[in-house]
Amino acid sequence: MFIIKFMGFLDLLTVFIMILYHLGYVEARLLLSFALYLFMKGFMFRDDIASIGDFIIGVYLLIMMLKPFFILTLLSSLFLIQKGLYSLKG
Repeated sequence: MFIIKFMGFLDLLTVFIMILYHLGYVEARLLLSFALYLFMKGFMFRDDIASIGDFIIGVYLLIMMLKPFFILTLLSSLFLIQKGLYSLKG
Protein backbone atom coordinates (compact mmCIF):
# COMPACT_ATOMS: atom_id res chain seq x y z
CA MET A 1 0.00 0.00 0.00
CA PHE A 2 2.89 2.35 0.78
CA ILE A 3 4.38 1.85 -2.69
CA ILE A 4 1.11 2.81 -4.40
CA LYS A 5 0.82 5.99 -2.35
CA PHE A 6 4.48 6.81 -2.92
CA MET A 7 4.09 6.41 -6.70
CA GLY A 8 0.99 8.61 -6.53
CA PHE A 9 3.03 11.26 -4.74
CA LEU A 10 5.77 10.97 -7.38
CA ASP A 11 3.15 11.39 -10.12
CA LEU A 12 1.99 14.64 -8.52
CA LEU A 13 5.60 15.75 -8.08
CA THR A 14 6.18 15.01 -11.78
CA VAL A 15 3.32 17.35 -12.65
CA PHE A 16 4.86 20.07 -10.50
CA ILE A 17 8.26 19.62 -12.19
CA MET A 18 6.67 19.59 -15.67
CA ILE A 19 4.93 22.89 -15.02
CA LEU A 20 8.06 24.47 -13.54
CA TYR A 21 10.10 23.30 -16.54
CA HIS A 22 7.49 24.64 -18.94
CA LEU A 23 7.75 28.01 -17.21
CA GLY A 24 11.57 27.89 -17.28
CA TYR A 25 12.29 27.45 -13.55
CA VAL A 26 13.78 23.93 -13.62
CA GLU A 27 16.76 22.45 -15.46
CA ALA A 28 16.44 19.66 -17.99
CA ARG A 29 18.37 17.23 -15.76
CA LEU A 30 15.56 17.19 -13.21
CA LEU A 31 12.99 16.66 -15.95
CA LEU A 32 15.10 13.79 -17.30
CA SER A 33 15.08 12.03 -13.94
CA PHE A 34 11.27 12.15 -13.83
CA ALA A 35 11.11 10.93 -17.43
CA LEU A 36 13.22 7.94 -16.39
CA TYR A 37 10.89 7.33 -13.44
CA LEU A 38 7.88 7.23 -15.79
CA PHE A 39 9.76 4.95 -18.22
CA MET A 40 10.58 2.50 -15.43
CA LYS A 41 7.05 2.58 -14.04
CA GLY A 42 5.56 2.14 -17.50
CA PHE A 43 7.86 -0.80 -18.18
CA MET A 44 7.32 -2.52 -14.82
CA PHE A 45 3.53 -2.43 -15.13
CA ARG A 46 3.30 -2.66 -18.93
CA ASP A 47 0.18 -4.86 -18.83
CA ASP A 48 -1.91 -1.95 -17.51
CA ILE A 49 -3.26 0.67 -19.94
CA ALA A 50 -2.60 3.49 -17.45
CA SER A 51 1.06 2.49 -17.23
CA ILE A 52 1.32 2.67 -21.00
CA GLY A 53 0.17 6.27 -20.54
CA ASP A 54 3.06 6.76 -18.10
CA PHE A 55 5.49 5.49 -20.72
CA ILE A 56 4.05 7.83 -23.36
CA ILE A 57 4.28 10.79 -20.99
CA GLY A 58 7.90 9.80 -20.30
CA VAL A 59 8.53 10.08 -24.05
CA TYR A 60 6.83 13.47 -24.05
CA LEU A 61 9.08 14.65 -21.21
CA LEU A 62 12.08 13.90 -23.42
CA ILE A 63 10.47 15.78 -26.29
CA MET A 64 9.62 18.59 -23.88
CA MET A 65 13.34 19.17 -23.31
CA LEU A 66 13.58 20.17 -26.96
CA LYS A 67 10.29 22.02 -27.40
CA PRO A 68 7.47 22.08 -24.82
CA PHE A 69 3.93 22.14 -26.17
CA PHE A 70 1.34 23.71 -23.89
CA ILE A 71 -1.55 21.43 -24.81
CA LEU A 72 0.52 18.26 -24.37
CA THR A 73 1.85 19.51 -21.05
CA LEU A 74 -1.71 20.25 -19.95
CA LEU A 75 -3.05 16.85 -21.01
CA SER A 76 -0.10 15.02 -19.46
CA SER A 77 -0.53 16.97 -16.25
CA LEU A 78 -4.24 16.19 -16.03
CA PHE A 79 -3.58 12.49 -16.60
CA LEU A 80 -0.88 12.34 -13.92
CA ILE A 81 -2.93 14.40 -11.45
CA GLN A 82 -5.85 12.01 -11.87
CA LYS A 83 -3.59 8.98 -11.41
CA GLY A 84 -1.73 10.51 -8.48
CA LEU A 85 -4.86 11.52 -6.58
CA TYR A 86 -6.48 8.14 -7.20
CA SER A 87 -3.35 6.39 -5.88
CA LEU A 88 -3.21 8.59 -2.79
CA LYS A 89 -6.90 8.00 -2.09
CA GLY A 90 -6.67 4.22 -2.26
